[in-house]
Amino acid sequence: MGTLRCVTLDLDDTLWDHRRAQAEALRLIASESLPDIRVDTFVDRFHYHNKILWAQYDAGEVDVGTVKEQRFERALRDVGSTSHDATAIGEDYLQRYGRLPYLRPGAREVLDVLAGQVLVGCVTDGFTEVQHLKLETTQIARYFDFVLTSEEVGVTKPDPAMYAAAAAAAGCPLDEIVHVGDSLEKDIVGAVACGMRAAWVPHPEMPSWEVSDPAPDWVLSTLYELPVVLGLESAQR
Repeated sequence: MGTLRCVTLDLDDTLWDHRRAQAEALRLIASESLPDIRVDTFVDRFHYHNKILWAQYDAGEVDVGTVKEQRFERALRDVGSTSHDATAIGEDYLQRYGRLPYLRPGAREVLDVLAGQVLVGCVTDGFTEVQHLKLETTQIARYFDFVLTSEEVGVTKPDPAMYAAAAAAAGCPLDEIVHVGDSLEKDIVGAVACGMRAAWVPHPEMPSWEVSDPAPDWVLSTLYELPVVLGLESAQR
């Protein structure tokens, strides 16, 4: 393996608490904008359609606009509401969601350690505008030498093109990059298959802790451990 020159990090549920923010934003939207609809039912239908649409997006079957528009339109249809503006609700949701400042434990401290010692990149699936909004809201944008989103690159992880784009942005070979993420399929398998090293930081709400094949180089309990395994600094909490 090459010398460590760059560390790339996933954003959602690795650095930023997507699960917490999504749950809060959905409940705020439902309770404030949809008072005639049962909150739990609406949230359940949103998750159902959101999962399907993102899978279709990953497969290249639909575009970003379809995901944004259809997940709320279909959820509202399922709960029998045709009087609400699904587009307006979707935009309101994205703004509320992206402005919630919920970093995962250790995110800021670890970025502070990495910055200046190696190149630091953010390699994330998601909508470009919203992902940058999260970085600005949490005030961690300044730590990154580059930010790549799936919307910009045109593919989602684990497509090799995402990791090739990261290597191009970093200006170094793939074997000189360590990728860090919470998803075995998207972050770990994808990165290792491309020749990167990878550190897996499972979200505590993950239903399974089974290690993938190919396996990550490191399995971390928290982000605090990352500088330690990379030989950059001792853990401090």
